[in-house]
Amino acid sequence: MPSQELKIRKFKGSDYPDIVRLENKVFLEVETSVESLRFQDETRPKKCKHQRFVAELDDEIIGHGFYSQWEGSYQPGKFSIHIEVHPNYQGEGHGKKFYRYLLKELEKHEPKKLVCHTREDKERATRFIEDRGFEESIRMWTLELDVDDFDPEEYYELRKKLEGKV
Repeated sequence: MPSQELKIRKFKGSDYPDIVRLENKVFLEVETSVESLRFQDETRPKKCKHQRFVAELDDEIIGHGFYSQWEGSYQPGKFSIHIEVHPNYQGEGHGKKFYRYLLKELEKHEPKKLVCHTREDKERATRFIEDRGFEESIRMWTLELDVDDFDPEEYYELRKKLEGKV
């Protein structure tokens, strides 16, 4: 009979395929790859601390999380944390346990500031981080253009006007 006890451990290189499948399940419209995650990990500046973890139930990875420092917004003591749990296992307390685990792991780095990111359409995630005292500080939009259906001729006159030629 399955134990159903959540185990959290440090990420291993052999976990990339499992966390990519998980990310692609959580974020259906944004496909990631093993190569892109590996590249991010391998090219991170040395000054930026980063550690990935996985959460397992009966040897199946059902969660992925990490703490990190981003080069573009680097400040000593400032960390970003990220947790995702497979949709079939959300609402069972696994995210809470993972969050506490990440905080404990971060203690050795003496964090001064924590940031999280989520999307507006991820209501459960938004509620999760708000329940832990995080407040919205920035809102970003994702815009997409279907280039197959785009007709640039519709904007020809506007372009001329903007360039001061009308």
